[in-house]
Formats: sequence, C-alpha cells, structure tokens
Amino acid sequence: MGPLIITFENNSDQDFTLSSSYTTGEDVFGFSSFSTYPDEILKAQTGFETLELDENFMSNLINSSFNYLSLGWKHHKHNLHFGIKISVPTQVLGIGDRPYYSYAYGNEGSPEWHKAHSDPDKPYTFPPEDVGFDIHCDTKSTHTSLKVSAIIKNL
Repeated sequence: MGPLIITFENNSDQDFTLSSSYTTGEDVFGFSSFSTYPDEILKAQTGFETLELDENFMSNLINSSFNYLSLGWKHHKHNLHFGIKISVPTQVLGIGDRPYYSYAYGNEGSPEWHKAHSDPDKPYTFPPEDVGFDIHCDTKSTHTSLKVSAIIKNL
C-alpha cells in the first residue's frame, strides 16, 4: 500500500485552526503512525500543512477498523468546519478499489462526508456557499496511494 497524503495550502487572507472533529488524531493510530502531522494553525497567505500516513503503517489498516484518514480546519468567522478524508477500500492480493477522497463542511459536530467523484483523479472545488473563499482539490492517484492537495483561495 502506498502513502496517503492530504495537504492544505492557504492562499487566502484568513487563518484557520485545526478542527478536531474533522481530523484523524494521533490517538487513533498511535503517535508514530504519521510521517507528517499538521500544526494547529493554517496561516493566511503562506500556510501549508500536511497529514501523511506512514507507508509502513498502511499494511496494518487491513487488520484495523480504521480505513481512512482525514484533515480539517475551522473558520471562526463563519463557524465553518471543512475537511478532506481519504478512504481506503480493502485490497486483497492487489485486487480491490483504489483509495478515494471525500470532502465535508458544516457547523460543529460530526461531519457529513460527500464523495467528490467516482474517479479519484478528478479535481473538485467546494464549498458551494459563499463564505469568502473556496477550496480546490487536485489529486494524484494510483491503485494503492492517493495524494490530495487542497488550495484555499479568496473569491
């Protein structure tokens, strides 16, 4: 299984804070499971934060009830939480669906995840509401890995 990577780049003029309800925490997978874990603040104009699951840890997902990772942020002005989730369908001997991504946004609470496309290689932009910024997702996908790069920009 290849790496799973979610990256947020903030080109907007607003800061965002890490949303615990939208982010897979180190307490779920264990401290050493992540190659990279994001800071608490995604800074305006220059912010760049990544969540990457260690490639060696990926094989343990088959024996685990956790088959996804997610990274999300909170926008305080609009009380909006948003995030990206990568889901990893079970593959046996290389047979099975490849990883795909979903997005979510909403108020505090459990996120409602929406699959962006049936093809994880297609880009997607959300949220549909006017909150002063949008998030454009570009991807690189293989049968066993997925990298989602989400770029936040002012409208």
